This record gives sequence, structure tokens and C-alpha cells, in this order.
Amino acid sequence: MTPKTKRSLIEYGIFITVALVLYVTGLHTEVIGFAQRGILATGLMNPDVSDTSVETNDANGGPIPVDYHFKLIDEEGHVKSFEEFRGKVIFLNLWATWCPPCLAELPNIARLHEDLKDEVVFVMLSLDEDFN
Repeated sequence: MTPKTKRSLIEYGIFITVALVLYVTGLHTEVIGFAQRGILATGLMNPDVSDTSVETNDANGGPIPVDYHFKLIDEEGHVKSFEEFRGKVIFLNLWATWCPPCLAELPNIARLHEDLKDEVVFVMLSLDEDFN
């Protein structure tokens, strides 16, 4: 076996070992989310938002109906209805602790919340089975 081949096998072994340790311990989600957050911070993957118009009419030209009877449970176990938010701008985010892109976007959402908390209602809907 040549020294180059031996070195390559050792490098692959280390890489596979690190990947397995991250996966077995469950830390892979945080690591992937951290990497995605870094990529997003570079601005290389920013969406094209030149057209920010939002369709507010249905096919017949009337307003799109909104069902405010959607109910949620908050962290204290209280039932909240979207009826409480009628007439306000609602930022609704579906996320989960096992989702790397979700973890990557949370710091930006937190900053947005700090900037707009009086103007926008933030609803973070967790898709995890366990609330905690």
C-alpha cells in the first residue's frame, strides 16, 4: 500500500467517524443548520424579491376569504385563536427541531421579531410531536 493510499484511507476513516458520531448523538441537525446559516449569511443564496406583489383577490376579483377559527395551543397550554389576530399582519412559520433549514433561519426570525414585534404577530408553529 502506498503512503498516498494509506493517507486517503485514514482521512476517509476520520470523516466517516465524525459523521457517525454526529448522527448517533443527534448533533448533525445543529451542525447542518449552522453550516446553512453561514451559507445564507454570505448572501450567495438570496432569493429574487424584485416582485413583492401579493395576490389579494380570488378568481372573481373578490377578497380571498380567511378562516380565523384556526386554533393553536401556546407554550403555557392556553388555546389561542387566530380571531385574536384579525386585522393584524401575521408571520406564520412552520418549523421543527429536527429540521436543519429551520434551525438555520431561527436567528434571522428572532432579529426580525425584535425589529417588528409591535407591528407583526409572530406565530411559530412547531411540527415536533413533543411540545418541549
